[in-house]
Amino acid sequence: MSNESKKYQIIYIFMHIFFWISYLISWSYTAVYLTYRGQSSTTIGLVTGIGAIISVIAQPLLTSFIEKSHFLDIKKLIIFIKMLSLGFAALIHFIPTNGLLIIVLFTLVCMLDVSLTSMYNSICMDTVNRGININFGLGRGAGSCFYAISSVVFGYLVKDAGPGILMPLYILFSLLAVMAVVAFPYVKPALNKGNVVLEKNDNDLERAGGSDKKRNGLFSKYPFLMPFLVSTVLVFMGHSMFNMFLINVIERAKGDSSSMGIALAIAAATELPVMSFATKLSKKFTTTKLLMISTLFFTFKMLLSFFAFNMAILFIAQFMQCGAFAIYTPVAVYYINEKLESKDRAMGQSLNGAFSLGLGGAVGNIIGGVIVDNFGVPAMILFAAGISLLGFFFMLLAKKRG
Repeated sequence: MSNESKKYQIIYIFMHIFFWISYLISWSYTAVYLTYRGQSSTTIGLVTGIGAIISVIAQPLLTSFIEKSHFLDIKKLIIFIKMLSLGFAALIHFIPTNGLLIIVLFTLVCMLDVSLTSMYNSICMDTVNRGININFGLGRGAGSCFYAISSVVFGYLVKDAGPGILMPLYILFSLLAVMAVVAFPYVKPALNKGNVVLEKNDNDLERAGGSDKKRNGLFSKYPFLMPFLVSTVLVFMGHSMFNMFLINVIERAKGDSSSMGIALAIAAATELPVMSFATKLSKKFTTTKLLMISTLFFTFKMLLSFFAFNMAILFIAQFMQCGAFAIYTPVAVYYINEKLESKDRAMGQSLNGAFSLGLGGAVGNIIGGVIVDNFGVPAMILFAAGISLLGFFFMLLAKKRG
């Protein structure tokens, strides 16, 4: 790796570290904080769900706007969005009431943060396609590693100081995230210009025909794309509802907020080694096969969690994150970059982000909240297992189509 690539890699690692620590607070501790502010599980599900739904619409629109703009680029948009979410978090912290305004502001924070995930993917892929050697999995894995450490630390902080400490922490790490993005030397790619491909298939990706098709024709142009995105929605529905109401799962297993920190840390800690080697794994097994295997890991994790009547079993279930989220997240990014032509990749990454933590998170959190309030935690876990398994069959369909 050249000195230039090392510089990019280091900054990109810090971008992920600070972003995912802030994301931990806005999403994984949502139930803890909003319960502290007097909200029900159904309301919590609606807050995150509506936020994610808005992001589903926003991400492709923002990507299309960036591609056409001569002034705006992904880097500038990330900085603007993160500063906006930081401002909303400050209002949440200082507003004394627990009514509708808090719900609206928290919904906006959730929406803005989930919208950023695909942009973090794209800013890396744009740079890699310019010939700068950045390991996406290493950056994303470092984010997961510090997500894990922060999960433990925040769990004990919340236990000792109360959930009110979460918003100041969010503001702090959001500021650090902005500083890291500012330091990243991003260059906006030229429109309709062929780029270097991340791993392979240089010739395959520059397939003839369809160069003037609009992006709303992506699904006819790439028949595998829709079943892949449906699979993504399903597995992230299960993943999101499970994580959103993890505190309820932990209480069922006789744990507390410090146990939640440990559970999140175990899952996140398994991600760094797997994500770091995602590039090599993609070469050896193909991205399609890895995604199919990952959907099964999501299913097995939920089934084991269903039988977790104590924290020891639940901690074991959390280790299965290494084959679930740890594989699916980076490999899905590589999958899009390999299979779509250069001019379609930015929109493909936006759709991937919109359908995963966006639509999948939205529907999962809303349904999860309703299930927890009306049928209980065990029913929610079984539902998550079932839709994760369904995701495997849609990924199998995607394989057959492309």
